[in-house]
Amino acid sequence: MKGYIARLLLLIAFVYVVFLFIESDFFLVKNVNVEGNIYLVKEDIASKFDKLKGQSLFLLDLSQMRNKIEEDVRIDRVDISREFPDTININVIEKVPIGIINKNHKYYYIDKNLNIFAYYNEIKDDNLPIIEINEEKFDDLKELLSNILGTKLYHLISEIYSRKEMFVLTLLDGTNVYTNKDIKSKKYELAYKVYSEEIKENDLEYVDVRFKDIVVK
Repeated sequence: MKGYIARLLLLIAFVYVVFLFIESDFFLVKNVNVEGNIYLVKEDIASKFDKLKGQSLFLLDLSQMRNKIEEDVRIDRVDISREFPDTININVIEKVPIGIINKNHKYYYIDKNLNIFAYYNEIKDDNLPIIEINEEKFDDLKELLSNILGTKLYHLISEIYSRKEMFVLTLLDGTNVYTNKDIKSKKYELAYKVYSEEIKENDLEYVDVRFKDIVVK
């Protein structure tokens, strides 16, 4: 019985010492390092995390913090970690715009899933295509974008719109590329090569990639 009481007292003493250790100034947050592409949310992130200074590094709920930050539609992912004894490291990945969409006569940036996440005046990236598409065509547009994003041709597109059963990609020089949602990235890379060669010698009206052979006029 005495042994049990002694062990219990030792345990209580140990817990008390640990508690004092955790609550000591040694483990209070003094530094908050924020990294990543934080152009859009920089001020918001800075103001939120400055409030962490002076709190116990042990008692911060990192999962709750992460979930709260990721509620911001401009943010794709957040990684948060502790660095003992007094530092919080935060890596913020903002969504990357792939185009500008016209909705109710206003322009917004959209991500690869066609989600609106920023007003046009928040980024001012003029090297992205303007997309004029009805919502019923969004699923087809997503498939098209999944195939053409990352290709050289995509960086030449100034506008994307639908016409009957096809999509029209208007390039920076006014040439139209006729396509559909089923065309794969290899075909777009080939179309880029054909276009690059033809444009040296001719003014082009269109490049049609919907068929087995690429048609140029």
